[in-house]
Amino acid sequence: MSSMGSGLAETIGVYFSQEFEALYCIIGDGSFFMNIQDLHTIVQYDIPVIITVINNNGYLAIRHTQAEFQENRFHGTHPNWGLTMPSIEKISNGFGVKYIKIEDNCEIDKVLSKLDGARSPIVVEVVTSEDQPVLFKQKYSKNKNDTFSPQSLSDMAP
Repeated sequence: MSSMGSGLAETIGVYFSQEFEALYCIIGDGSFFMNIQDLHTIVQYDIPVIITVINNNGYLAIRHTQAEFQENRFHGTHPNWGLTMPSIEKISNGFGVKYIKIEDNCEIDKVLSKLDGARSPIVVEVVTSEDQPVLFKQKYSKNKNDTFSPQSLSDMAP
């Protein structure tokens, strides 16, 4: 888990700062495009990373925030609310990066066999539900003045 949009840059940092057996970057589709120039650096140095882009049709984490704190007033986080996203495949191809797409769970084993021993960057787009529930999050309580106060991290939800 990292700050939104920093996964590719953090991958570069790990590559240049540590010994590793394998390098993976798991990043949301919205975050992937925030600092796409870092994909060029990954290609330039031929960093052997498997970049798994979770495609949930926009900014799911922000949609969760809008649902909780803005009473389901959504804007700019999904195609239904004005968001457009470039093609992950075309972006990958434009940077000369191998691209694979997984749209169904039954494809996972076949794709994993293609990834074994990867020596160059690969982008794997994984299409997921755009309504995936939150796996865990910090709780907030609403104050009388309509502001929110964070609760202890030891009291995570759900």
